[in-house]
Amino acid sequence: MKTKLLFSLLILGFFILNTTAQTIHDIEINFKKRTIDPLPEIKEADYYRIVVDSINLNLWKVSLNTKDTVLASSLKTPTFGDFNIGALSTLVANLNKVTSAGQAIFNSLDTSMSEMIYINNSADPIANRLDQEQRTLDSLSMVLDSIRERIDDLKYNVGIKHLSAFEEDDVLATTFDLKQALKDIVQLRKDIDVLNQSIKDKKSSYETFSKEHADEIKKKPKYIKEDKARKDVYGKFIAATNTIKEAVNAEKSIELLKSIIFLKVKIGTYKSLPIQFKGDQAQVKLKFEPRKPEYNLQSYEMPFVFPLKSDNYWSIGVSFYGSNLYDQRYSTKGKAKTDSTQVFTLVQEKEQKSEIGIATLLRAGEKFGDEKKCGVHISLGPAISISEKIRARLLLGGGFSAGKKHSISVDIGGIVGHVDRISNAFDLNEEYSQKPENITISELQVGYFIAIGYLFRF
Repeated sequence: MKTKLLFSLLILGFFILNTTAQTIHDIEINFKKRTIDPLPEIKEADYYRIVVDSINLNLWKVSLNTKDTVLASSLKTPTFGDFNIGALSTLVANLNKVTSAGQAIFNSLDTSMSEMIYINNSADPIANRLDQEQRTLDSLSMVLDSIRERIDDLKYNVGIKHLSAFEEDDVLATTFDLKQALKDIVQLRKDIDVLNQSIKDKKSSYETFSKEHADEIKKKPKYIKEDKARKDVYGKFIAATNTIKEAVNAEKSIELLKSIIFLKVKIGTYKSLPIQFKGDQAQVKLKFEPRKPEYNLQSYEMPFVFPLKSDNYWSIGVSFYGSNLYDQRYSTKGKAKTDSTQVFTLVQEKEQKSEIGIATLLRAGEKFGDEKKCGVHISLGPAISISEKIRARLLLGGGFSAGKKHSISVDIGGIVGHVDRISNAFDLNEEYSQKPENITISELQVGYFIAIGYLFRF
């Protein structure tokens, strides 16, 4: 039971640590307003991401390059791919080819239709059939014109959709529906097939009638002319439907839909892949370039560095210090004991009970406050006293600094060093027959210090 509980706690701890490590800091830029939000607090090994809002990715290509104090790298980020922006133009050109190349067919068809006349002789079965075929052809012409108008509407709506994706304002409002466009194309293809088959059936039926009544038709030049005209119109109808069907074949339909699918929303968002912060500072360079020169848009480049300064700092600086370490001072005084002898006594001289010196301190600390002008730190370093005797010292303490880069620091703490103390071999109250030598010895002592100096914060 205890083993299972321990295992569960380990899994939970790993999950929490893993979740914490996946935090992504967003650096948000508003492209329309040309502004950037305050940069986030970020630590080494954290991830950050560039987010550009209010940008039309149909017009702009975004390039991202980052560099930190440890490693420089050019990143592959999920930019809006260079889709074939000319796909729509190609499609429209193909449609235009269909309508322009086929226009001759349509013009010829219209001419042939206008040249046909109704005979209006109800007593003659041949005349009746010729008039019936003309009415059929008129009906087929209306269906064909309707399909042509539907293709033209589709071409227009796609063009407006495409243009609206590139305009900066909302002048070209459109309610284009991609799913509906797909349904329209499918229905158009079906309707064209139905029309084409209907024309072929009616053409075959009329050709059978014409063949069966060829002798009667040949008897009247008027019938010969109208019979030929109707056969000719049927042939042109089939050519016209084949031409229209080519406009919405599978390849062109897919090309049309691809050009719309790859269009982004006009006001969209660019997001980079997460980037790991590996050093003390990251240098980011964003480039915004028009996707095509003919858009007549200005390119932009946006470099920035973050964090501008670390809250932590290291520094080596010189300080002047004062401490409570001092040397004891003694002298000897001789006096005559007899006419031929002299004795000596020790005299304790006045002591300063302090010393001054110069220290070189290594400081490590952290800045605080809104403007990061103040900091607290620990300090460690060697020093030398510049009192009566020059001695080596070691300082350890902490302090406070004021200033952004060039700062004044105040440090306090402990000081360790050798000082002179009276030897245990001597006594101030004792008299000596010979003059005492080496009255003091060097001892290691601990005291306190206060230092004022200069600090350059990196």
